[in-house]
Amino acid sequence: MMTDRQQYTLEVLNNLYVAEKRSLLPRLAELGPFVEWAHAGEMEQVRRMIAEEARHGEWLAEAADRCRGVLECVPPDASTANLHYCGLQALLPRVVASVEKLVETCARALQESSALEPEAAETIARIHHQHQVHLEQLRAIQARLCTPAA
Repeated sequence: MMTDRQQYTLEVLNNLYVAEKRSLLPRLAELGPFVEWAHAGEMEQVRRMIAEEARHGEWLAEAADRCRGVLECVPPDASTANLHYCGLQALLPRVVASVEKLVETCARALQESSALEPEAAETIARIHHQHQVHLEQLRAIQARLCTPAA
């Protein structure tokens, strides 16, 4: 039987999992954004971020398992289905906004970390930190791609 703390932790983990699955950054791999050859390095950096983001779901599932629960099944955001083969430059504002939302969602969860299972709070803090790093990197990429060539 789950304790109230485990139940609450599982709710928080599920909310974060939904936010992760609805984020645009992990979907970029399947959307196949167009990138000019001059910006192939930026796309490689984005691919590394996508791989790192994929681990978040695994971490959340492990934390849920430690609470004796499971994460709900979540489909990707259907509103992103029409974004196949758009240019990375055109997608970046939406990607940045979705990662900003993830940072906010994690920060809200961490505000109540004393009510969470300690290991789950550590997992959320690790994910939050990685989202902050990715947000900085994405903003830098966006600045480079949107700056006109001299």
